Formats: sequence, structure tokens, C-alpha cells
Amino acid sequence: MSISDHPLRSIALNRRHLAKASAFVVTAALLALLFSHVELSDLLATLKSIEPRYILLGLGAYASCYLFRALRFYVLLNKEVGVADLFAIVCVHNMVNGIMPARTGELSYIYLLKKIHKKSLADGAATLVLARMMDLISISILFFAAVVLAGDLPGMISGLLSAIALSAAVVVLAFFALVIGGRSSVEALDGMARRLNLDRMHVISRSINGLREAEGRIEASRNRNVLFLVITISLGIWISQYLMYYILLRGLGLELTFVLIVLGTTFAIFTSIAPIPSIGSFGVYEGLWAISFVAIGLPKETAIATGFAIHIIFILYFIFLGLIGFACIGVRLKNSRSY
Repeated sequence: MSISDHPLRSIALNRRHLAKASAFVVTAALLALLFSHVELSDLLATLKSIEPRYILLGLGAYASCYLFRALRFYVLLNKEVGVADLFAIVCVHNMVNGIMPARTGELSYIYLLKKIHKKSLADGAATLVLARMMDLISISILFFAAVVLAGDLPGMISGLLSAIALSAAVVVLAFFALVIGGRSSVEALDGMARRLNLDRMHVISRSINGLREAEGRIEASRNRNVLFLVITISLGIWISQYLMYYILLRGLGLELTFVLIVLGTTFAIFTSIAPIPSIGSFGVYEGLWAISFVAIGLPKETAIATGFAIHIIFILYFIFLGLIGFACIGVRLKNSRSY
């Protein structure tokens, strides 16, 4: 039997083809639905309406978000890799992640960290899992702060709040269980999954393995008393990204408060950290954006058009920074080979 005929390889190939096909179908269906409510000319007019200075200011806010991400990995990796090197990796990682469906680009961070800086796969996976947990915690904190400051909310937002509250509670509890209980918490979770026969599910077993690897990093962080610093940096990441949205929406002529922008953009942001089966998150991003902004009072057509406009600018941002990252990594590898 040749390698290409191996049944496990065939199953893996079929899964990849199925994932690509499902991403294409989801993207096409959602785009068709959205474009049934807005004209392409409206989208183009929205894009043309923004002044270049707002695009540049938004890029500055987004680049600061990357700088905070690099600083967070610097702390999580025990300062063993420089911030400048990590900034280049973050640039490439976010670009690949933004393009690939279902967050499959996450592996690029682990690969680049190992290839360029000889860090183990476990170090890469553990710091990435911990960073994503911090992202969810930070977004939840900022979202609930916005809810409190916003006062009375429409019924639709209240319903969405219940959904995010449940997800956030699970993440926060899991994180603090790891901090307080350490490895015993992970083993208890693993034992529960085995008893319920959930360990056979790839996503469950992979998540538990990720938590097991992250626990080692949490233990190291706890000993060095840097968890508060990591959470603070994570809040800086998401404040910078919300600031980017605020700037761009002001450039589009929407006089919304920062609090309302946090409420309106949070659910679209989840498409950037959740494994959504969509190409570049198109369709899903705009759909969640439209639902949130319609709920806080924007006309449907305006909500959909601004969602597409912001998403397109957002993609241009991470492609631009990703190319810079590729160039920096290329220079570094060239210099390392010359020695």
C-alpha cells in the first residue's frame, strides 16, 4: 500500500476538502443574504466617504494592538524572545489567521516560533492557548463595563448579553481553576471527559491537551507574579482595537460613543478569535456586526454597509502589517545564515 493510499491519510484529506467546501458554502450563503439587503453601490459609496487621515489613524491604533500582542508573548515566553522579533511574528500570524478559515492559521505562530527562535511546540501551543484565554477574559471585562456604562439596552442586546455571559463565565472559571487548582484541575476535567466519552471528540481532546500545556505556563507566570501584567497588556490590546473601530466609524460619519462602539463591535470581534468556518470571516463578520448595530439603533442598510467597509479596511491593515512582518523575518533569516 502506498502512502497516498493509506486510509488515515485519505480520511485527513477528505476532512480538509470538506472543511474548505463548507467554508466556501457558508461564506457564499451569508454574502448572498447580506447583499439582498444592501446595494454594492452603497458599499462603494461608504468606502469612498472615509477620509485618508482616519484610515492612517486607524492603522496606528491597530499597529499598537500588535505591539501589545508582541509584548504579551514576550512576557509569556519569559522574555526569551525579543519584542521586535515577536512583533514580526504577530504581523504574519494575524495575516495568515485572518485569511485562513476556521482559525487554522493559528499554527503559523507555533511554526514561526520554532523555526526562527527554536522554541518547542509545547511552548508555542501553551503561550497561544493562554493568550486566547486572556483575549476572551479581556473582551468580556470591557464588554460588561460598556453594558454598565450604557445603561438601558434594547431587548436584542440583552439577549446577546446572556449568550456572551455564559461563554465568558466558562472561560473565566476555567482560567481561575487553572490558576488556583493547577494540574489537578486539568486532570479532573480530563477525567470527566473520559467518563462521558467526550475524549473521543478531537476538539475536546485537543482543548484538554492545550490546557495541560498552558497550565505549565500559568504555573511559571504565577511564580513570577506576572499574571496581572499579562491581563493588563491584554486589556491594552483590545482597547487599542476598539479605538481603531471608533476612529474608522467616526471617519464614516457615525457619531457613536466609545461605549456603544464596544457594544456594537464585540460580537463581530469574536469572529477573529473563534473557529468560524468562513473564508476571511466574510459574511459572519458583517452579519454579527449588522445585528449588533441594528440593535443599538442604526438603519439596517447602514449597519451592513459599514460592516463591509470596516472589514475590508481591517483586512488591508493586516495584509499591510503581515507583509512588513514577512520582510522583517526574511531579513532576520538572511542575516542569521550569513554568520
